[in-house]
Formats: sequence, C-alpha cells, structure tokens
Amino acid sequence: TYRWSPDTWLTFKVEVVGDWLEQDLGLIPVFQTANATGESAGYTLARYNTVYQEPTDKTDSRGHAFSGTFHTRLNDRWTVNLQSRFAYVREWIREETQLVGGTSPTLANPNWARQYNYNDGPHRYWYSDANAYATYGPEKFQNTILVGTGGGVEFTDVRRISFGPTVAPINVFHPTLGLLPYPADGTRPNNPKQWLTSFGVYVSDNIKLVDRWHLSVGTRYDQQISHSYDPINPVTAPYVHQNAHAITSQGGVVFDLTRSLSAYASVSQSFKPQAVTTVDAGGVSGFPPEKGFQKEAGFKFEAEDHKLNASIAAYEIVRTDVAVSTGLVLPVSGLGIFRLDGEQRSRGVELETEWQPLPNWQMQAGLALGHAYVSKSTGNPATVGTDLVTAPRRSGSFWTRYNFTGNALRGLGAGLGVIYVGRQWSPGNFVVPGWVRADGHVYYDWKRYKFGFSCENLFDRRYIQIARARQILVPGNERRLTFSLTARY
Repeated sequence: TYRWSPDTWLTFKVEVVGDWLEQDLGLIPVFQTANATGESAGYTLARYNTVYQEPTDKTDSRGHAFSGTFHTRLNDRWTVNLQSRFAYVREWIREETQLVGGTSPTLANPNWARQYNYNDGPHRYWYSDANAYATYGPEKFQNTILVGTGGGVEFTDVRRISFGPTVAPINVFHPTLGLLPYPADGTRPNNPKQWLTSFGVYVSDNIKLVDRWHLSVGTRYDQQISHSYDPINPVTAPYVHQNAHAITSQGGVVFDLTRSLSAYASVSQSFKPQAVTTVDAGGVSGFPPEKGFQKEAGFKFEAEDHKLNASIAAYEIVRTDVAVSTGLVLPVSGLGIFRLDGEQRSRGVELETEWQPLPNWQMQAGLALGHAYVSKSTGNPATVGTDLVTAPRRSGSFWTRYNFTGNALRGLGAGLGVIYVGRQWSPGNFVVPGWVRADGHVYYDWKRYKFGFSCENLFDRRYIQIARARQILVPGNERRLTFSLTARY
C-alpha cells in the first residue's frame, strides 16, 4: 500500500496458491431397497473414514491472482473507489470415483460402480468496479448518493481427457483399493469451453429525513453475454449463445422508535443468469434467467452503552425460473442435468444478539427458523410443496469469548462455540439428520506475536454435513486441531 495522503492510497496485492489433495468425495448410503425415498428411506453408512477413491487419486490446483484498489477524495464531497482483480487457476484431477445416478446400492447388494476420470483445465477471469459517492443537503434532509459501474470477462476450459470407462465395482462397506492401474486414456473425451462477459451500472441514494427517518433506494442494470461449445463433440455439444439482461431495484426504510430501538422494512429484486452449459435431460440449454423478490421487516436494538445488540427479522423470498440439479449427468459430455422449477418460496424468522456483560467477556447467539419449498412447477408438479434440498428448517449458533485481565494471565483468551443445523432433505429425496458441533479456541498475545490453538469438533462427533447427490454424502470433519502464529511488524 502506498499513501500519497490520508485520503489517497493505492493497494496492490499478489497471490500465488497451490493445493495438492487426495480425492475423497464422500460416503455412499446403502438403502434397504434400491429406490427408497421419503421419510422412511433409512440408510446405512460405512465407517466415517472410509474412502472410495484410489490412493493415487489426486487433485492438483495451482494459480495466481493480481488485485488492486485505489481510493481518493476529489473534494469535500466526492470520494472515488476503483477495484480490479485478475486470477488464473489450472486444476488437474485424476481419479476413479463413484458414479452418480442410476440404482443405489442395497444391503443385499452393497456394490457400487466407479468411473475413471481425467481432467485438466484452466479458468481465468478479470473483473473491475468503479464507484463514487458524495453527501449533499442539510442535516434534516441529507442525501448520500452512490454511482458506479463494473464488469469483466471470464473463460473456463474443461479438458476432459477421459470421461470413463467404468472400472471394477467396489464393496461399499469394505472397499478394496490399489490393485489395478488406471485404464488407458481416451474414453468419451470432451472439451466444453465457456466465455462470459458481464457489465453493470448502478445508482443508489441513502436519505436521512428529520431526526428519525432513513430511506434508501437504488437500481442497477446488468447484462451477461456467454458462449460455449465443445470442439471435440460439435454434434452433441454444439455452439450455444446467451444474452441475458435485466433492471433490478431495491428500497428500504428505517424509523428510530427510540434512541436504542429501530424498526425497518425493505424490498429488493435479484437477477441471476443461468450458466450457458446448464442443460436438461435432452442436452438442451437456454434456461431463462432466475429472478427473485425479497421482503423483509424487523426490529433492531442497541443499548446506549453499546454492550447489548439484538435484532429480529421476518422475511419472504420468492425465486422464479430456478434451475435445480437432478443429481444426474449426461453420459457423453458429463454435464449435470437440470430441471426448471417454476417458483421457489422461502419464509422465516431470524434472531441475532450480541452481549458484553463484562469489558473482557463477549457472547453471540443466533437462531433461524424457516421453510423453503417448491411453490410452483409445471415440469415436475409432483415436487410442489416439497422442501428444497439442503435447506434445514432450523439452525442456530452460540459463541462466547473471554479475555483474562490478571497480571499473570494478561494476553490469554479462550472461546467456545456451538453450531446446530436441523435435518434437511437430500437431492435423492431422503432425509439427512441434523447435527450439533462444539468448537473451541485458545489464544495468547505476547509482545508482537499472537499464538492460537483451535479445536474444531471438540467431542469428535460423527455427522453428515451435506448431501451432494443421492450417492454422495459428505461427512463433517473429525476432530481437527490447528495451531497458528501471527507476527506484527
């Protein structure tokens, strides 16, 4: 960071990253019957440390990124911000992984087929944003105006050197690995390329009226142009083009009931173009953009001594033209198969609070109660009324931190947290149980050093964190210990 003055500076950042990981997609549920679904679809899992990928299966991801931020104040009113980021990542994956789709394994036949995959492809993007804001007007009618523009380009090149063949099946409970070499490359190769260009402009105004009213209004225009084709399979994956654009707006109002209590309400629209590679079971793309409308209202409380904050909010989110993964893939291109839900609706209440009973003791708690479900679907009317996948109706968290102040223990602190996630439906239309996890953290500040020791999953509980597909359940981390050292210069 270089500063010309207190109001003008430039920050430039360079990142070089690399990951080399053993492949482990998750566990495979074994059902009583192959097509079991619903509340009664019980399943059995192998031991939580079971791995179905070969010991030689690896992911190698390497890349770099350059980013910059410029901030300056033009005069007494206007401030300008410029941001830009360029990134390049190349990912190499070679694995024999469980097939997704088809008939699930059962207790009578706990075997599951695997497929050999070999991918090598780059991904790069460059996005920038520029905005300026200023404050005008008297104290009782003050406007803070923000105007800006942003956009960028993105390119993804998925080089599937092999998408197959199917290799020998494994026993889900007792997999035997490392016996055979990889098959020869060249089965069903494909190379879907995707180019994306985006552009947007936006303007907003935050208005302070008299002493108690605060208004905010804003609107923006977004456009996204994307292209895709597969030069290896021009018949099954021909050139496709998409040009999506929309104008969205938002507005809100806050009324200060007292110095500590405020009431607020807001409405906003959203716009999300589908990926041009999003296809249906026939391999046809061109899904309409997803659109959303959100309403929210609630109360916020802040004590005059700032030691207690609390909020409660009720919301409703309506999303239309939502592309939903079926958990299946096309046999040739490997693209995921999606269906279109006409409308999804989510309603709920959220509560959050922060309390500092002592200067060196802090507590935070949150609770979310909601119901997200399919409200309309012409293409799949049987799903109307069903819960959205991976959307629990209840979740919550609690965290407390204490800093010791005695001379002998000065600089020492400790924290304890609990996370709760309720049960949720999987993409395979069965229930994943809820879970509770406790985490802990101890830290010590000494001179210009900070030592930290954290423990995730203190009691080493076994649980399923999320379901990626009917045949892939991702377990939560076992007890994980992390030590950190930070030095300040």
